Amino acid sequence: MKHTMEMAAEYLGVERGGIEFRIAGDGEAIGRLAVSNAKVTWYPKHSKKKCASMSWEEFDALMADKVK
Repeated sequence: MKHTMEMAAEYLGVERGGIEFRIAGDGEAIGRLAVSNAKVTWYPKHSKKKCASMSWEEFDALMADKVK
């Protein structure tokens, strides 16, 4: 499966700046990843309200288990 990524920088104010990545695989939407200075949020495809969100500390703990 070939993945593509489209990035949109979004100004949310000095305290809440962020970037959103739109992710697609084989031309079909997979979801959106929003990254801000406070948290990381994943929105499954076609979802505007349902999401998975975690702080940077939670993300670090999750990813630390994956490091080999």
